[in-house]
Amino acid sequence: MKYIILILIFLLSSCIKKPIYIPPNENNISPFGNKKEGEFKILRYPNTKDSNGYYHYKLNRSVQYNYTDVIAEASPVVNKYYRYNNTSVIESTFDSNAFLILGDSISVTIPLYNPFNSLYSSPYFNYPISVKNKTIILSQFNGFIVPVVPTNKIYFKEYDARMDIYKPTGNNLWAKRIIGPIPKYMIGDTITIYGKVFWECGTYSINFPKYTNKKDSLKLIID
Repeated sequence: MKYIILILIFLLSSCIKKPIYIPPNENNISPFGNKKEGEFKILRYPNTKDSNGYYHYKLNRSVQYNYTDVIAEASPVVNKYYRYNNTSVIESTFDSNAFLILGDSISVTIPLYNPFNSLYSSPYFNYPISVKNKTIILSQFNGFIVPVVPTNKIYFKEYDARMDIYKPTGNNLWAKRIIGPIPKYMIGDTITIYGKVFWECGTYSINFPKYTNKKDSLKLIID
């Protein structure tokens, strides 16, 4: 009887089809749906491109340094095999050909508080109001070279209609890169802003880097 049971178990197990896992690759599946590679572009919002393809930024001459931004769009990772917690993981870095040299009069203003006598902000009275400020001159940074475009890594996000003022094309993800400080002596200059994006798609990114690494740039005239 024992042998009959064992034979029945063997026969039943042999009839059950086990799923065969085929690793995603270039030929059978792509992170970008019906496209093999992602798309990436840098642009300005609002669009202020002239007929020659240059963007423009009107500098505020009443302040010493100005700040603006550029927008980047990237294709989403639509295939579940390459998403993390059902999210596209897309990172980018930026750079430019413009730099500024710090002088010996760079300063920061620090608010000072009185922990016992300070007033607190309403309506919940949780945040103290500073009683005075102190300005500190950072002369130790005299001569430092600072890029106009920060080079730290940023990540793309999905569009959220509740809080985002910019809506990317289709279902693209987007990111904003702050440009600055831009000094007034750059009026009339043309800044080239470079961007590089990387889609984190596991082995697909390793095997096909030309499809998951893209570059773009734009030229910005300081008016």
